[in-house]
Amino acid sequence: MNKSGLRNIIWVMAFMAVFLGFRGDICEAAEKKEFVLCYLPSEAADQYKEARSQLSDALSEAIGMKVVEVNTTDFIGTVEVMRTGKADMALFGPLTYAQALKRVAVEPLVVYANNADKSQSTYVSYLVANAKDDSIRSIKDIKGKVMAFADPNSTSGNLVPSYEIIKAFPEEKLTMDDLHLNGVFFESVFFSGAQKAGLQAVANGDVDLVPAASMTFDGEMRVGNISGETVKIIHSSNPIPGSPWTIRSALDPELKRKVKEFLIAYNNEAYFDQFHGSPTGRYLECSPEEYRDIIELNDLLQP
Repeated sequence: MNKSGLRNIIWVMAFMAVFLGFRGDICEAAEKKEFVLCYLPSEAADQYKEARSQLSDALSEAIGMKVVEVNTTDFIGTVEVMRTGKADMALFGPLTYAQALKRVAVEPLVVYANNADKSQSTYVSYLVANAKDDSIRSIKDIKGKVMAFADPNSTSGNLVPSYEIIKAFPEEKLTMDDLHLNGVFFESVFFSGAQKAGLQAVANGDVDLVPAASMTFDGEMRVGNISGETVKIIHSSNPIPGSPWTIRSALDPELKRKVKEFLIAYNNEAYFDQFHGSPTGRYLECSPEEYRDIIELNDLLQP
């Protein structure tokens, strides 16, 4: 066989591979009878049940397909159900989105923004201490204390605060492992599992220090679970991009378009008030580029 004939065969094979892959996506979409939303335990709490139902019902009408919910026990579990196709869309944290990219093709669709203002779509990670602990006034005072990170895969509860601590103590030449082993930098280290639990622990004096996302901290202050008499902020990070609603790339492009347009147009004030804490919040379009710094930070600290 001459080279021209071989090239033609290669081109035909390449075309067929693309065509079959495309047909696979179309077949998946055509055969789908349900669109599955995945929630973390904190999002699946009973207090958000009504809001989730409102969103699911409205989305179902918009895409002409039954919408169901699944819950996972942790961040990585959310990635896994997306990887295996057991869920179609998930509200990833920024770090979880960065981790998901290494295991499954996903796309960020929208991000929540206060007052529908993209400049208000970011948040920060606080380091929080007990209000009565005079030995901790700033991040420089935390060495040798008892720390309760949130979850190993939490952006504001582990990755970003760890980076902030490493930056604050360059002379220590710290690594992520150093910060998570008892008796190395901290006297002892725990994972609270949830930032709300961590905030309660530091308010009660059970631990010296916890990280918390600004919206979680503000929400717990608003409902009275913590107060200025029990906790204090000793450090704040740079802005972090908000958590994106993320969809599987393998889905039919038309379905993805409908879902994205629905989320951008969704203006249910009761939903946003209950699920995000403000009736004037909305979902705005976001792009992978907005998470580049988090992706690079994850690669740096957790290669």
